[in-house]
Amino acid sequence: MALNRPRNRTRLALGIGLALLLFLALAAAFWPRPELVDLGQVTRGPLVVTIDEEGKTRCATSTW
Repeated sequence: MALNRPRNRTRLALGIGLALLLFLALAAAFWPRPELVDLGQVTRGPLVVTIDEEGKTRCATSTW
């Protein structure tokens, strides 16, 4: 068997260690980070919705 020699076992251990290190580095890089949010008090009241943009009204000429 080829793994009986100490050199091959050392090389295998280093390869597994490097693969594990690479996996941990990628996991840390792509781990989701917490986002800062604004907090406010919740109250009951009338719903007020406004649209502050200017738009253009278009009429469809064909009927469905």
